[in-house]
Amino acid sequence: MKVDYLVCEYHRYHQENHALAIMGDFLVLSAGEVAVKRISESENYWVFKSDNLSYDDILLEKEYDDQYPILGVVIYNFTRAERF
Repeated sequence: MKVDYLVCEYHRYHQENHALAIMGDFLVLSAGEVAVKRISESENYWVFKSDNLSYDDILLEKEYDDQYPILGVVIYNFTRAERF
């Protein structure tokens, strides 16, 4: 299993489409679990897509705005020496 080492910046404000976000929505994920996904949105949903095609997309209805799922964004990937 390949592991990426990421540097993340914690902030919970709205992110632009296709940002690599850290999400932690406990309606979908287990308690304490987070996921790294690319965020996009439609009128009614936040859509979280994985760069790894082995994982399914996660769709969250925007009506749960009090439980905004974004915990922060990835700013650097040490494994790939890639800045975001």
